[in-house]
Amino acid sequence: MYTFLLADNSKTILDVLEFTLEKFNYKVFSVTDEQGIFSILEGNNIDVVLMSDTIDGEDGTELAVRILDRFDVLVLMMSYSQSLDLKLKAKRAGVSGWIIKPFIPERLVKIIVKTFFK
Repeated sequence: MYTFLLADNSKTILDVLEFTLEKFNYKVFSVTDEQGIFSILEGNNIDVVLMSDTIDGEDGTELAVRILDRFDVLVLMMSYSQSLDLKLKAKRAGVSGWIIKPFIPERLVKIIVKTFFK
């Protein structure tokens, strides 16, 4: 079973993602801030970090760099933006995928599974 860490400023988005991933039998942790991200990563075996492009007002790509420097995880970024510049910045930071909000949760899970867990 894969374990996800969900990080977003929106509790609503986290609730929908958590409900959806748990429906597919994934283990899920949810946080709304940077401190929570590192606390969960340090205390658990996380496979995938699915995070917003902004956490606590901070650029998510910079946060992704710090996560990937310390932990062997897959980082996927969620954003309302479709900016090519932001996507390229995230890719250079080591982010493995860019997911546009809003999304259909069940479809998101299918994309994650098909793309990353073949």
